[in-house]
Amino acid sequence: MLQDLDPFAEFSTRCVAPMLTIETSNPHLTTGGAATVYAPLARRGFVSRGMGRLRQWEDVRMSVWDEAPKNTQAVFEHLKMLARLMRTAPYGEIAAAIGLKEDREIAPISLRFPLAFVRDTICRPGGLPWLNALAVSAATGLPGESFLPAGVAFGDDDRVLWRGAVLAVFGYPWESVRVG
Repeated sequence: MLQDLDPFAEFSTRCVAPMLTIETSNPHLTTGGAATVYAPLARRGFVSRGMGRLRQWEDVRMSVWDEAPKNTQAVFEHLKMLARLMRTAPYGEIAAAIGLKEDREIAPISLRFPLAFVRDTICRPGGLPWLNALAVSAATGLPGESFLPAGVAFGDDDRVLWRGAVLAVFGYPWESVRVG
């Protein structure tokens, strides 16, 4: 079912929308089953189709990983493995493990964005324990300042919240969580 839509009906012309590639089962959309979409509209099932016109398709599928920072899915899977082993790990160890799997070097500082994405896009909205609690500094054994989302504080001692978060992560059945 197709429906012509005005692409600017809901958005200001000053809105900058990132582009995504999605998979679709509709053979008439594109060759190869992929389509370019505007990220804010993709969540509603809209795809780009010629000269700026948009059409709505019922069979568009998106993955949460499409909008995720680089390495996020690998970080998520590694954190699930750490939870199963009931251990925390330094940022450097996590980066090295992911880099080893992908046969490249990953800077530990680059984990900041994937960890925040896991917390804010997967765990918090899904009511899941915060997996990012398992990533810690090698020097202190505690998470960095970005463990908590911007604007969130927990009194004078964030370590109390962190310890509780770690215990919640350890106790959760992560093998049953599938994110796609």
